[in-house]
Amino acid sequence: MNQDSVLAEKCWWGEALTDELVIDMHAHLGPWLAFPVVDDGSVESLVRQMDLVGIDCTLVSPHVAIGPDWQEGNRQAYQAHKQFPDRVRPYFTPNPKYPWAQMEVETDRWREEGILAGFKLHPAVHGYASTDDLCVPIYEYANEHSIPILSHEWKGEKVEGQHPLRGLAQRYPNATFINAHSAMNWEDPQGWAQRQSILTAAAAGQDNVYLDITGSVMYYGLLEEMVNRIGAEHVLFGTDVPFLDGRAQVGRILTSRLTDDQKRLVLGRNAARVFGLFGL
Repeated sequence: MNQDSVLAEKCWWGEALTDELVIDMHAHLGPWLAFPVVDDGSVESLVRQMDLVGIDCTLVSPHVAIGPDWQEGNRQAYQAHKQFPDRVRPYFTPNPKYPWAQMEVETDRWREEGILAGFKLHPAVHGYASTDDLCVPIYEYANEHSIPILSHEWKGEKVEGQHPLRGLAQRYPNATFINAHSAMNWEDPQGWAQRQSILTAAAAGQDNVYLDITGSVMYYGLLEEMVNRIGAEHVLFGTDVPFLDGRAQVGRILTSRLTDDQKRLVLGRNAARVFGLFGL
């Protein structure tokens, strides 16, 4: 821990970050099969979690959207924003296995209303690869309108000989490509260092690529190493609420060995810039 950190001191005293900009760019709503959720997974419980630690704004994708029903899930995301317009922003979650024209109508409405945070993709659950042709309309739309894309993973064939995350980011330079859960390795929990090497190599020097550190596991020193490799300006904070308790997710950033300026970038300033929030 940085012994001179004002932010770490707030953590030790259990103070909410009411005078800091904190944006949770990766959270959910609702239940998930065979997985406990904090509180009841409602938008009201989300806001209660936010208030405990001082999170100003949270970007959400309901579980039903990344699971069996993209239409119902996006309706819930829209309603959550309408209920808490200053605190909750919705991702639009497309399922590429459905006709893009059907999803584009709703996406246009959100964008015209100025509420679209970005796209949330979940290839693992919806059953496709990030490089499949059926994703092209989503990427083209994001590129045309400069929309961020958060994906659970970026897998598939190499793009121009590069990792899909980097190759797609270069092919669609006006979109922002964000890799979720970048501090974890789903397939091999012991292979976290190798996965981080792959992801940081894909992100390094690529202006429109960001890594989010949402997840239940972060090995000691991993955050600092990620920042050393790609810069604090390209790391984003998320909680994965209601899967996880947001207090622990904030705490591991506050007590890291990053400088307070770097912590502020990760906690909110980067997300404000990427998603066009709070005038940054």
